[in-house]
Amino acid sequence: CVESLLSRGANPNRIVQDGVAAVHLAAGKESEKGLRCLKLILQHGADPNL
Repeated sequence: CVESLLSRGANPNRIVQDGVAAVHLAAGKESEKGLRCLKLILQHGADPNL
């Protein structure tokens, strides 16, 4: 799902209402799926310093 959104131009640096970025949500997941999402988001230009 994340890969599909990113390939269609989703902004990997978008901040949601509570001030959290996708990179932070993915980094908070302690699973293989979370790590895959984090890698994809970073590969698509996410800023880990948001």
